[in-house]
Amino acid sequence: ARRAPGPANRTWPIQGPPGTGKTDAGARMVRDLVRAGKRVAVTAQSHKTISNLLEAVMTAVTEEGGRIRALQKADADVNQVEGVTRVAGNADVEGALAAGTVDVVAGTGWLFAPPEFDHPFDVLFVAAASQLSPANAVATGTRPPPRALRAHPPQPTPQAQRPPHRAS
Repeated sequence: ARRAPGPANRTWPIQGPPGTGKTDAGARMVRDLVRAGKRVAVTAQSHKTISNLLEAVMTAVTEEGGRIRALQKADADVNQVEGVTRVAGNADVEGALAAGTVDVVAGTGWLFAPPEFDHPFDVLFVAAASQLSPANAVATGTRPPPRALRAHPPQPTPQAQRPPHRAS
């Protein structure tokens, strides 16, 4: 977490089994990046994963007595994270970015797909990166910023089986 505000154009993976502190480490990274004046984008495969990280970020900030202006683009059926503004549309996100009233913007990869979201962030934080589909990873923008990846251990996937060879 101490290296997060370091040199640009880097990727910092955080990997480990459940319960090893990946979310807490990621939350501290986001907090420290914002404290260093960076604007952070947070994405994941699901709103639940994004909300989980945002809750940890807000806890890390509160424990320190600081403040982060965070915004999450999500539908009304997604749990509201205390201290995080929820919006329903890209125009709301664009407005907050243009006004400079947000430090952290969170949403699924498709939020960051439009070209207007290619450059407004200093860091892209991908939570549970191993669960993010390649299409969603590509959708996060054509010119991605440095990123931090918080990955769960790879999930077992069925392997293609070669049919048995039949003698003729």
